[in-house]
Amino acid sequence: MNQKKALHVLAYEHIKNMVLEGKMEYGEIYSETKIAKEIGISRTPVRDAIQYLSQEKYIDILPNKGFCLHKMGIQDFVDTNQIRTAIEGYCGREIAQKADLEETKENV
Repeated sequence: MNQKKALHVLAYEHIKNMVLEGKMEYGEIYSETKIAKEIGISRTPVRDAIQYLSQEKYIDILPNKGFCLHKMGIQDFVDTNQIRTAIEGYCGREIAQKADLEETKENV
């Protein structure tokens, strides 16, 4: 079971890196069989990795064809902006609180 998990992670990282490094093109259909051969593993861990990457919106699954890069729509941009705003607001508050604590310690 550990070996299957390791292969799944290997496939996930391989495909995700291809996406992030711009090695995949929009409109191109990719085959899980071809990816499995590139990595040197069976299709099952590649299929599992494709499912996760689809859930994370890196790729879209095309039933009986393969998969392609996910094309971002307006809602994707809205969601991304909302998440970034929430994270940046939280980080700003944490930094300000830490600075206040350090300033208080210096004044004591």
